[in-house]
Amino acid sequence: MGEQAVYEWSARVIGKAADPAAAQKACRDLLLDVRFDGERSILTPLGDFFGSGPGVNPYENLFFTVNDNGRMTAACLMPFKQSMQMSLTNVGTTPYTVRIRMRVGPHPFTDRTYHLRAQCGSVSRHTRPFFDVNFLNTSGEAK
Repeated sequence: MGEQAVYEWSARVIGKAADPAAAQKACRDLLLDVRFDGERSILTPLGDFFGSGPGVNPYENLFFTVNDNGRMTAACLMPFKQSMQMSLTNVGTTPYTVRIRMRVGPHPFTDRTYHLRAQCGSVSRHTRPFFDVNFLNTSGEAK
């Protein structure tokens, strides 16, 4: 493939947006797995990646849009040097049909280019007493 980037992509679970319970289940059951250049970079439920959880909740910001028809769109740059692999795994028992659209094009990959990362976790603890939650644990280059 060569140096490219996903400039925009969208996903829509067909026929589930009208029923809030079905939409919520679909957004949680479908696990998004994205690998850039052979390395896993994204592993999260589909709805969580788009910031829509639980279910389909319409909103729009600079990088994400969720429409009331269930189309979820990401406009954050996702560059890669050689390859990109995206998969959806249904971890539930209900079958789903998902329509995905993707706009990919050339993009230089330099020593200052990084892969987009997203993971999901959960906190199952009582809210009292109050406690801190880490939203990001990371390490990287010191410049």
